[in-house]
Amino acid sequence: MNSTSDLDQVIDSIKQVEEDIRNVEANIKAVDVELKKDGLSEKDVDYYREEKRQLREEKRQLREKENKLRDEKMKLQEKEKPTDGRPPPKKTRHPVQPAMKSPPGGPGNTKRRRMSHTEPTLPPCRLEGNRSDHQIVIAPQQRRCIYCSYLFLLAKNEGKEDPPRPREPSRKCLYCQVHICKDHWDVFHSIRS
Repeated sequence: MNSTSDLDQVIDSIKQVEEDIRNVEANIKAVDVELKKDGLSEKDVDYYREEKRQLREEKRQLREKENKLRDEKMKLQEKEKPTDGRPPPKKTRHPVQPAMKSPPGGPGNTKRRRMSHTEPTLPPCRLEGNRSDHQIVIAPQQRRCIYCSYLFLLAKNEGKEDPPRPREPSRKCLYCQVHICKDHWDVFHSIRS
């Protein structure tokens, strides 16, 4: 309610300033008419020129005031903007629920899992579904083979010097959504960790 009265006051002020500007413009025209008259003394010409300069300055100040009032009006109108029953976007943010795991082969809205460095384990999805569901596809990017990484971490945790570095294949299991090299494809899908 208070912002509505503020908006009304600003609109009234704008109308008043517009009226003042019209009056000043009329006075400038009157001074121009006086300056065009013949037979004016130099003193009168100087007086009218000074008067015209002051009127132009007053008009410039009124325009600045009008612009500020219009800016204020826009801000007040933004605050009063009718909504469609929803609060502004800043207030509609809710805590994001973690995405449910998509079905195998579905859209990839799950985060890439990282293996624990202290207790490496293989993902349980490797033993799920039919054997025919697990298909090799060529992925657009290369990532470490999950089984090579598993063996590397096991060797590192046992304290072996220079364990074999994991390969980075571009092959991926369509069902498990993990990268696997050719050598470990069968082993990965058959052993229990």
